[in-house]
Amino acid sequence: MVYLLKHIDGISSFVNGHQSQREDVRGRITDAIVYLCLLWGMIEKENSKSHNDKMLEKYDKMSEM
Repeated sequence: MVYLLKHIDGISSFVNGHQSQREDVRGRITDAIVYLCLLWGMIEKENSKSHNDKMLEKYDKMSEM
């Protein structure tokens, strides 16, 4: 999250007129997109684990009958 916010800060500075930065703003935008995609994937993975756990619980209950 720290790295994402660093890039967002650099993008914000660029938008506010500060164009002299160590890294081109397009690189910062690309990196921010990558970090957001990674976060998205982590959330999807967590949600699928939760969904899989619920399905396993249902299966276990059905097999106990």
